[in-house]
Amino acid sequence: MTSFPQRRILLSRNYASWYTSPLTIPCRRLHRTVDCRSDNGAIVPDSLEKTLDAHRDANRASLIRRVYTGDVSPVRKVPSTVRSGSRPSRPQSHTTSHGESLKPLPPSAESITAASITSAPTQGTSLSFGALRSPRLRAVWLKQLEHPNKTQFFQDGGSQLSAEIRALGDYIMPTAVEEEQAQQILAEISQLLEGVVSHPLQWSGARSLGLGTTLSAMPIRLLVPDPSRSGQVREPSPTRPYMVSQYADLLREVENELRRHPSYVVLRHTSANVKSNQAGILDVRHRETRLRLSFHCGEKYDNLYEHIKNWQAEYPSFRYLFVASRLILQSNILYGKTGAGITHPALAVLLANFLKMSHGRFLGNNDLGEQLLAFLHKFGLEVDLQKSGVAADPPAIFDRRMIRRAYQEHGAKANWPVHLRGQFSLLNRRQTALERGNLALAQRLCVQDPTNYLEDLGTPCLHTAFVQMTFRDAYQVLRTRLAEWSGGRVTPTRNLLGSVIRTPFDKTEQMRKLLASRKELSPHRSN
Repeated sequence: MTSFPQRRILLSRNYASWYTSPLTIPCRRLHRTVDCRSDNGAIVPDSLEKTLDAHRDANRASLIRRVYTGDVSPVRKVPSTVRSGSRPSRPQSHTTSHGESLKPLPPSAESITAASITSAPTQGTSLSFGALRSPRLRAVWLKQLEHPNKTQFFQDGGSQLSAEIRALGDYIMPTAVEEEQAQQILAEISQLLEGVVSHPLQWSGARSLGLGTTLSAMPIRLLVPDPSRSGQVREPSPTRPYMVSQYADLLREVENELRRHPSYVVLRHTSANVKSNQAGILDVRHRETRLRLSFHCGEKYDNLYEHIKNWQAEYPSFRYLFVASRLILQSNILYGKTGAGITHPALAVLLANFLKMSHGRFLGNNDLGEQLLAFLHKFGLEVDLQKSGVAADPPAIFDRRMIRRAYQEHGAKANWPVHLRGQFSLLNRRQTALERGNLALAQRLCVQDPTNYLEDLGTPCLHTAFVQMTFRDAYQVLRTRLAEWSGGRVTPTRNLLGSVIRTPFDKTEQMRKLLASRKELSPHRSN
C-alpha cells in the first residue's frame, strides 16, 4: 500500500497564543480516558472480555449526541464523515427559480461542527442553516415593524427583506439608555484612572463607529506616546519590545486600580508578549450594568476609523449591511478573533469595496435586500477570497493576474503606484507561506489597510473558506425564500432574514431590561 506524506499546517507563534478553530469551539470532550492503572471498578482481572464490555459501556454513556426537536426544515445533507482541515464534498450545481446558475454550495461551518459532534452520523442526517440550538428569543427585531393600528403588508419579497434589514439595524443599535450608561461608566473610569493615564479616555473599535452591539465589549484605548516616533519615513516600530513593555506596565497599573474599586471585576488579563511583539488586553466587567470593557494600549487612535466614518456618511446603507452580514457570520462562529474569523475592520473594507464598485447601481436604503444579496453573491460566489485580495481605497480585487498587468503597464516595480506595491507585498506573503507549507497562513483572508498599504487587516482570519461558505449558504437560502414568498403578515416564524440569522437575543433583552431598571432607580439613589 502506498503511503502519502502528511502535510503539516504550521501556525506562526504570533497566532498560536490566541488561535482557536471554530470547528472545536462549541464542542466538548467526547469521552473520558480511563486510567487502567487505577482501581476504578472497570477492570475485571479474570476476564478480558468483561473488561472490554465495561469500557465500551462507559464510553457510550459519556458520548454527547445532538437531539433535534421541533419542525426543522433541512437545507442540505451533511456527509457522514467530516475531517478537520479537509474540504467537505461539494454537492452538484443547481439552478434557482430565478434562473441563476449557482456554484456548488458547501455546508456551513456550523453544520460541519454539528456533524463532528454527532457520535454516529448517518447519510440521512440533515441540518438547516444555523440549526436551532434551543427555543430562545429569535427574530426579536421584527417588533420594529409592528404597528399598533394596522398590519403592515409588502408588495414583494424584496421590499419585505429590505424592511427586515432596516428593522434589524435599528434594533441592534445601542439605545439611548445604553449610551447614557456607557458615558457614565467612561466618566467614572476617567476619574478613577486620573493619576495613572495622562490622556483622556475615549471609546474605540466598533463602539466608537456606531457598529457595536449591546453584548459586545466596549474597547477603551489607552494612549502611550512614543518619543522615538516623529512622523519620519523610517522610524521605530510601534510594537517593538520597549513599547510592548510600556503597554504591559500601564495595563498592570490600570488593573490594580480597578481591582481596588468594588464596581469592577477583572475577567481576563492577556499578558503582553515581548518576544512576539504582542500587546496585552485587559477585560473588565461593570458589576451593576454587566457591561464589558476592554482596555488596550496604543500610540494613537486608529486612522482607519476615520475612513469607516466617511464610508458611513457616503453610503447610508453601510451600517445596515454591516449589521446583517456580521450577524450572519456570528451565527456560524466566524466573527471576531476568538474563532479566527473576520474582524470588524476587515468586514468594513469588504463592504466599502462592494459599495464603491457598485456605485450608482442601488438606491440608498430603499433596496437593502438587493444590496445584501449582491454582497453575499460577490464574496460568496464571484471572488475567490483564498486567492484574491480586497482593497477599498482605491477599490479593487487584486490577484496574480493584476500583478502581471501592472508589470506590463508600469514596467519596473519602482514606477508602480504605492497601493499596487502594497498589494504585491501582501500577495507575496501568501506565496511565501505556501512555499513553506504553511497552508493556514497561505489561505488566510487578505484585506489591504487603506491607511497603510503594507498592512493586512485580514490576517486574524484563518478560516477564509468557511467565511465564503457562509456567504454562499446565506445567498442560497435567501434566494430560495424569496422564490417561495407568498406575502402575508411578518411574524417571528414567517420572515426572510430569520432564516440566515439564528443568533438568540434573549441576553440582549435581559441586558436592556437591566439597564432600564437601573436607569429608573438612579433618581432615587441620588436622593
